[in-house]
Amino acid sequence: SISHGLLHLIAVISVFFVQVIAITLNYSPSMSIVLQQLEKIAQAIYPQCKLNQFKMLTGGISAQTIRLDITLPDNHIRKVVLRQHGEIDRNLNPNIASDEYQLLDILFNTGLPVPKPIYVDTSNTITDIPYLVIEYVEHHPFDATSITVQHIQQVAELLCKIHQVNLSKHDLSFLPDAMDALQSRLTQPPSSATQHIHEALIQALPHLKLNDISLLHGDYWLGNLLWHNGEIVSVIDWEDAMRGDPLCDLGKSRLEILWAVGKNWMQTYTEFYLSLMPHLDATYL
Repeated sequence: SISHGLLHLIAVISVFFVQVIAITLNYSPSMSIVLQQLEKIAQAIYPQCKLNQFKMLTGGISAQTIRLDITLPDNHIRKVVLRQHGEIDRNLNPNIASDEYQLLDILFNTGLPVPKPIYVDTSNTITDIPYLVIEYVEHHPFDATSITVQHIQQVAELLCKIHQVNLSKHDLSFLPDAMDALQSRLTQPPSSATQHIHEALIQALPHLKLNDISLLHGDYWLGNLLWHNGEIVSVIDWEDAMRGDPLCDLGKSRLEILWAVGKNWMQTYTEFYLSLMPHLDATYL
């Protein structure tokens, strides 16, 4: 028989299990934007500006991201990032661009290190896919092989700050509920490869004791953290944000850290996080 602890872990990470599959299938060449469209987008954001150059950004596959370097009429340079979500994400949530803009606006104004949202266009007049424009955050590549206790502590502290966003003060009801999303997925027939996971989740759900609902990033891992001079300067890619038990984020990020830097760092990360969130019931983590 499977222990309740293992069942809880399976349930926690499987809230995002199907999302990983969806993300893998998201990219499509039809998402490409031509130069003339980029120029029109730049003009829509900053009238009478000049688009100097653009660069496709790599690393993420759930959305097409392009950096635009723009010269304003006063000769100041603005660097922004254009994001277009993939077809599967748009089908799951037709409002995903405006929802991410709204969430980033709330979080930026609370002081969390997130990119400043600049513009969102859901009219499909310039492109046939809605897009979001955010501020480009200067950063350096993070070398996981040189990770330190200070790095791990920052990662844990930032996740705590995300989970401590006051939901009574900020209306995040437009975000999906993590358990509702999981239960909805469980109504869909599983493939033969996931049949055992499907059955384990159905068995586990009645036994789960959930913590109070918090904001969840949904894809919190080292690859979605931007660093500069050893400090986290931004957490990006909020399209999978939800409301739910904080252990959903913690459980998934624990696995990401395990795979990236090993078991010892995963344990250190978990200890830091739980020491900052003593009110959480982590019995079944």
